[in-house]
Amino acid sequence: MPSEPSDRPEAPNEAAAPAPARNGAGVALLAWDDSDSAAWAIRRAASILPDPRRALVVFVHASSEISGGLLTATGTARTPAISSEAADEVLERGIQVARDAGFDAKGLRIPSKGTAAEAITQAADAEDAKVIVLGQQQRSAIGRLVLGSVARDVIDNHDRPAVVVGTGTWPSGTTAPDAGTGPVILCWDGSPGAARAIQDARAILGEDRRAIVLFVHVPVEEAKGILGGLSGPDAPIMGSADAEVLMEAGMRAARAVGFDAGEALIPATARTAEIIRQVADEHDAPLIAMGQRQRSALGTLLLGSVAREVLTADHRPVLLTGPGGSGPYPSSG
Repeated sequence: MPSEPSDRPEAPNEAAAPAPARNGAGVALLAWDDSDSAAWAIRRAASILPDPRRALVVFVHASSEISGGLLTATGTARTPAISSEAADEVLERGIQVARDAGFDAKGLRIPSKGTAAEAITQAADAEDAKVIVLGQQQRSAIGRLVLGSVARDVIDNHDRPAVVVGTGTWPSGTTAPDAGTGPVILCWDGSPGAARAIQDARAILGEDRRAIVLFVHVPVEEAKGILGGLSGPDAPIMGSADAEVLMEAGMRAARAVGFDAGEALIPATARTAEIIRQVADEHDAPLIAMGQRQRSALGTLLLGSVAREVLTADHRPVLLTGPGGSGPYPSSG
């Protein structure tokens, strides 16, 4: 069922506005596992990031000399157990993929006893990476490492933004769709997480970017009798005037960091993820930006589930900003 009508929301105050965007001087950290999905993520990331495209390709593995060649369980994800020589070859393939995509790339092989996510985030901190790029939900060519679980752990436990490339289909007859030439889709719900995602998108993508601030809601006057379930609207219920107040706050957040922003205030007739995908297709968007695992200022919408549905349904890169905390990307709220 859709959520119950909420009290009139207040527009985020100045303290909740995003801080000035970083200059994005760090490298892009490219998580590599020798899979098609990791290669696809690298190519798509190269299509949206501005020059100079400096990158660090990171391959995390367990040492077969220690583990006896068995896949080593490391928390919630598994790292492949291979020899140092084999790992070097895997890393070289990743570096070549990145260079072919247009990155000025170097490599880092990490023998690790911890989780892949821990190793990736530690490397990102050491390099002051501006973004972490991850493939999504594809089985590795060298073992059983599923970067979907690594992506989840990185985003849930770290403050640095991640670009995750979805596994959905693209137009028939193509194997590598070009990056969209339209505006970036900025998913908005009034939360500090959404404001941080806008800030991070601007810092990562650079200047002269167009954007659409997208807010989806169920109008109060249309909510009666609407069923949610697996296919019905899951957006918050609110009056049109309240939705316009919240939309204006999103527009201010986008323009404050330099986006040339337009708006899309959409009454929901389907699930939020499906509406996001349709808007991205309609505008040929190169990127979707979303706050992640932050409870909405409306108290109802959790973008984590929406993000998962978008990644499953769509093929384009999705910028996800983690839950926040101390570190180089502090919460804006």
